[in-house]
Amino acid sequence: LTTFGRDVTGVALSTLFTKGTPLPDTGSAEATALRQHQGQGERAFPMELSLAPLRRSGGPERVLIGRDISQRKVMEAELEWLAHHDQVTRLPNRVALRKATRDGLARHGCGLMVVAFLHGHRRLADLFGASAAERLFHLVGENLTTLLAAENGFLASWGDSMLVAFLPGV
Repeated sequence: LTTFGRDVTGVALSTLFTKGTPLPDTGSAEATALRQHQGQGERAFPMELSLAPLRRSGGPERVLIGRDISQRKVMEAELEWLAHHDQVTRLPNRVALRKATRDGLARHGCGLMVVAFLHGHRRLADLFGASAAERLFHLVGENLTTLLAAENGFLASWGDSMLVAFLPGV
């Protein structure tokens, strides 16, 4: 087995993973493994494992079948981000706003919601292109997010030219 950057046949499993990584005796799991890099020491990477007992004389041994899932983890993080943000403006979206509103109301019992519509956004897109209009929308969103953060507020994109702010406890 050379996924770890070296032959690990006969090596104790505990030396192949980060300290404290729980490994089942059998079955499947995700773990953080250590890979040897030439001249750079060890680096951690996510691994999907399948472990099975190997019945031989001479003691308990296990067969480990694993694969590096680094790319999958990157894609999962990207999908998670996309599920909660508007791709164009890069601001939080309706899903994120719903969660922030629910959490804020649970903590404070009340809150204020403000809806802002950016008039002229479409005209700006017609005159200067969609990317200029999107950039302006993003900049307005960033500035409002900074202002709202001081009050524990939350700002989200609600689609075309609309921003929604939530201020908990107001």
